[in-house]
Amino acid sequence: MIQTVICILTNLFRVYLICQYINIFSEREIPVKYSEKCVRGIAFSVFFLANTGCYLAFHSAWINFIINLVGVSLLTLMYHKSIKISFFISCSVYFINMVCDTLAVLPFVNYKYGYGFNQFYEVISVLLFFFCELATEKMILSRKGSKDIKSLPLAMMLVPVSSIITFGLLMGVKGSSQTVLLIVSAGFLAVNFWLFYLYNLLLNFFVRHYENEILRQKFRYTKTRLQ
Repeated sequence: MIQTVICILTNLFRVYLICQYINIFSEREIPVKYSEKCVRGIAFSVFFLANTGCYLAFHSAWINFIINLVGVSLLTLMYHKSIKISFFISCSVYFINMVCDTLAVLPFVNYKYGYGFNQFYEVISVLLFFFCELATEKMILSRKGSKDIKSLPLAMMLVPVSSIITFGLLMGVKGSSQTVLLIVSAGFLAVNFWLFYLYNLLLNFFVRHYENEILRQKFRYTKTRLQ
């Protein structure tokens, strides 16, 4: 039961990270209609249910691969009409996810195809995915001129890194019960989720402020030229 709860929590956070990862390649200033938000919310919910349900039912790497690749591709097409961009984002999401799972699970678990493993390692995996998402955003935002925008992802990286180190040390302590690990991991996921949510609100504010400042500068320059 505890393993199932951890699987659901980590996958829920992972789907949220995938949503934000897709948003990195979208134009933040474009307003989204309420109906579009509802459709996207339903689509991500269906993806989460299908992904989690198939994993718990089959423990099949091939089924997970198909659902992830097809699901993320369809979700990306809701943001980008270009098939090339959608395919690139889908492949990069799966590649990052695969690397994070490999680093978090395989060194510590003798994995066998078709069998489950300790889902607490998935907490570390999803936090690694969180770190990679921030690193990608840092590279893309490096083109922006505002120092506030550039420094935000770098500062936010401390959150998943500190969480990974603390949770990893706790897992290494002998005698740690699964109930304690469940409570701690749920707390870490909740803290990372809310901080990431607040981070995105702050980042959107800085991006809009920066773009409005650029527009004001262009307006003043044009006004001066006309005078």
